[in-house]
Amino acid sequence: MRSRRLFPVFLAVLLGFLLVSPTPPLQAEATITLTYANFPPAPTFPCVQME
Repeated sequence: MRSRRLFPVFLAVLLGFLLVSPTPPLQAEATITLTYANFPPAPTFPCVQME
């Protein structure tokens, strides 16, 4: 009988979690375009940035 009392509570918590959890956006945002490249040579630190 205890499980019958806990089922509505469990269902409410699960539904609340699903409603509050973040969802991915339905549409893609603006396209990202890069204006520079960063190619670090193996022996150098810090790396060299190219524009």
